[in-house]
Amino acid sequence: MSFDFQSIRPHTTDSRLVDPIQIFRSLRVRDPEINDLWLGQADALQPWNEHRLLKDVAIGLNTGVGKTLVGLLIAQSLANETCGKVLYACNSIQLVEQTRDKAQGYGMDVTPYFRQA
Repeated sequence: MSFDFQSIRPHTTDSRLVDPIQIFRSLRVRDPEINDLWLGQADALQPWNEHRLLKDVAIGLNTGVGKTLVGLLIAQSLANETCGKVLYACNSIQLVEQTRDKAQGYGMDVTPYFRQA
């Protein structure tokens, strides 16, 4: 399956932060229930950022510790670093919508895409 990256509107940002923790701090969080990164999220993002240039980096987090935010911040970091686009893949439409809603709550602009079979 091919993906048309031209159909995604470009994301512009005034500063090209690449540290995902700094990116979080720069967000205008819209969800009143979110006030900071959880310890587990920061503990995952910091070593990822230190090893970001390695070919293969994996992050393992338990259920309910905020993997969506970690993934979104890493995606934004890579987009800022490359001045390009990132595809954040989910395995169901429900997860696409959930991720979109979370991203909007964090103050991140995303463009969801899915095609129903």
